[in-house]
Amino acid sequence: MFDAISTETKDRNNFNENSEPKVARDSIEIQIGVLKEVALSLLRQLDVIKRGTSQHAVEGKSLHDEVREFEIELINLALAKTHGHQRRAAGLLGLKVTTLNAKMKRYNIMSRFYMPLDH
Repeated sequence: MFDAISTETKDRNNFNENSEPKVARDSIEIQIGVLKEVALSLLRQLDVIKRGTSQHAVEGKSLHDEVREFEIELINLALAKTHGHQRRAAGLLGLKVTTLNAKMKRYNIMSRFYMPLDH
């Protein structure tokens, strides 16, 4: 009984040649994803700081323009997070797919720019 347990533990602890590269690739992809999110967050924070220091730029914008920019930013972030998959992006945003598609057409947002390079 104990021999079977120790053999099973050894098998789980040993990586075969085929699984090691996949684990390494997955790990790298996760790290890249986290770095992208951090970079986007930093860029958003810089934008907020920049807006706060230039009051004259904000005074010239209407509420409609501000909402439009905010909507575009949210759509772009959702598409980036889902690698251009519109159904998933719509789910993240709480929109119907048709509504998201109409907004993408209105704002000239193309989801293919968010797809991974290997597709």
